Amino acid sequence: MPKSLTLGYRVEFWPRREKDLSRMFGMAGLADVSTRRLTWKESFADGGKAYEFFAATSSAWWYAKVPSDKVPSVAKKLRNAFERKAVKEITTDIILAYGRKP
Repeated sequence: MPKSLTLGYRVEFWPRREKDLSRMFGMAGLADVSTRRLTWKESFADGGKAYEFFAATSSAWWYAKVPSDKVPSVAKKLRNAFERKAVKEITTDIILAYGRKP
């Protein structure tokens, strides 16, 4: 897992544009589709606390991509990077999408 994915770059799980998600909902047969993006920031005292938040909220997805015998060393490298770079803020954004079945 490249550290750049968690330190200073946007992490993407789904389409990054609302219109892409709206199109997907339409292709699934939903009508009256609307979307809304929500963005917020979490602030932390230090990089260790920021890493702990990351580990508790999103690391399961990332670590599923890493061989199980490598997870401890990857986790240690990530924690060290969070602390060395003094990460004190994590920004999260999501897109909510609504539609109705005709």
